[in-house]
Amino acid sequence: MKKLFKLIVLIAITSIVFNSCRKGEDDPFLSLQSRTKRLSGSWKLSGVDFILKENSSSNHSTSHMIYNNGVIIITDSDDNSADIDSIKYTQYLNIDKNGTFNQRYYSDTDTSDIEGNWTWLGKNKELGLKNKEAFILTVTKKINGTDTEVYTGKYIIPENIYVLKKLSSEEIVITIDYSKTNKNGHVSSEQGTMTYTKQ
Repeated sequence: MKKLFKLIVLIAITSIVFNSCRKGEDDPFLSLQSRTKRLSGSWKLSGVDFILKENSSSNHSTSHMIYNNGVIIITDSDDNSADIDSIKYTQYLNIDKNGTFNQRYYSDTDTSDIEGNWTWLGKNKELGLKNKEAFILTVTKKINGTDTEVYTGKYIIPENIYVLKKLSSEEIVITIDYSKTNKNGHVSSEQGTMTYTKQ
């Protein structure tokens, strides 16, 4: 009886410990690797499901982007028409545990390289984020064709905040959920997910 009781207590404690380590809603239940270890490595974009909406007093438009097998299919629609387009696209994201990253984009028309630094975002009560549920990318260099931009200074503005819905050793899923409203009542919003697979 005592052994059974100890086993139940051990299972309960283990469950609490590992559940407290989970940050994203789809994180694995159990991982023996740290979040930094899981995030570090070479990733390839494998999926996008993203909706951009623009609403004003004169127009309502929606862009829906789906990415699969190296092609982005974009469906644009507004009050009067709809249009479908496709673009060949590949993206790689390399994250180093030392705090640097680089991204490379290939599309039908151009190639871009981005370098910079990354860091975990701490707990943020206003945004409803747990510690290390999101990370920040700060760009220090952009190369697009023959054009190169270098950013220096102590307070470079971060380029992106990535909120992790899922972080496993083989897959990361980033949640996009953003909206803004201007003084004229024009509302634009972005919602969806981006999925990366470990290379």
